[in-house]
Amino acid sequence: MNFCAKMSDFSLYRQLDKEHSPGMYRVNTVISNFPPFGQAFFCSPTSPMANGSECSLW
Repeated sequence: MNFCAKMSDFSLYRQLDKEHSPGMYRVNTVISNFPPFGQAFFCSPTSPMANGSECSLW
């Protein structure tokens, strides 16, 4: 999985009134809250991709 985007100034402005967060956050937030990802890629606990306070539903 990868993510890449370049947004114009107008696109960034329009993002303010959209119901969805930008793609980068939609991808990275999910991955950083998935401990097996951090383990598989040896992310340090302080790495942005290894969130130290993972979310859990149950």
